[in-house]
Amino acid sequence: MNNHSFQSSRTCLLKCCLLLAVCTGSTALAIPSPPIYTIGSDTDIAPGAISYAYNLSPDPYAPSENAWFFGTPSYLTTISYGATAGVWQKQLSGAGQLDTYQEVNLLEYVKIGVGLEWTDWHETIVTPGFIWGYDPDDTFYTINGGAAQTAGISYNADYTALTFTFTTPLPTNTVVLFHKELQYMGADTFDNNVTAVVVNEFASVPEPSTLALMGIGLAGLVLRRRRAAN
Repeated sequence: MNNHSFQSSRTCLLKCCLLLAVCTGSTALAIPSPPIYTIGSDTDIAPGAISYAYNLSPDPYAPSENAWFFGTPSYLTTISYGATAGVWQKQLSGAGQLDTYQEVNLLEYVKIGVGLEWTDWHETIVTPGFIWGYDPDDTFYTINGGAAQTAGISYNADYTALTFTFTTPLPTNTVVLFHKELQYMGADTFDNNVTAVVVNEFASVPEPSTLALMGIGLAGLVLRRRRAAN
């Protein structure tokens, strides 16, 4: 092989190695996009999205406890409202053997997507034997990284339904952390490695009549200001 052929072969080999490195690096750096769901407002509608959590991690808001996580402050799940889209169903597993009264937390980092503003956020436990915890230190929400708020939490008669009510409806791009506590109340040990805990979640938005009244109110305010200006 002459020197020219050797240099050509060497150049070609270097180019192939460089291309391989770029491709490998691109694959290694690829980060999945955060999930985007459209969900409705009725637990009777079939799930519009199903998510799974398999492992527990230490809870940053309660270091001595473990929690299932959906997202992080930098990896938000975007939820948009769609009247007929179905609920957001979560299937939680990996907590092992749960004894009576044992508690596990659930954290969700959610960003409100396009559509109507939210007035409420609802969570219903589907799996028998589980209820939402009562401790306000473990059941709260924060808005855009603000202080914990507990106002608006309510339970139904069997303690499987939880509602967060927002004093002011939340608009698009609002970031909300929902922090909850699930408690197992069954008489026998529950094997969460075999059976998942299922939770349905859905948002509420202003009723059409409410929106109409808001529109009339705004129109009246504009008219009043115009008259005052004249």
